[in-house]
Amino acid sequence: MKHTESISTPQYATVNTTFQVETDSEGNPCLILTQNWASGVNVSTHRIVVTIDAFDDFHSAYLRAAGRMNADTRAYSVSDVRRDYPNAYRGWTPDDDQRLLDEHAAGHTIKELADMFGRQRGAIESCLAKLT
Repeated sequence: MKHTESISTPQYATVNTTFQVETDSEGNPCLILTQNWASGVNVSTHRIVVTIDAFDDFHSAYLRAAGRMNADTRAYSVSDVRRDYPNAYRGWTPDDDQRLLDEHAAGHTIKELADMFGRQRGAIESCLAKLT
């Protein structure tokens, strides 16, 4: 038996939660809870396996795990970063790529390019590395 729920949140593009009953290597039933959080190309997966002998402790184990699943461990928020870099964490279009190459070839520094494109220095460096 398997059941999956999917939702979208402002912070994550997709959150999938799957509840599945399977048997362990000894043939005993167990409950498997899997949660996938996806944002762009980044995916975080959390999995809990509850064996039959642990069902009495399931409720407290689930609450502890749910707290970890829902914790945002980043030291920043995208909205905070976008105050200084309006295009931070947004995708690059082919036009952006070409303009970046052209402006870089014209001799602009990484800092100047970051200001021009509204992105962090690391994003400019990464994109240039990918394109050259």
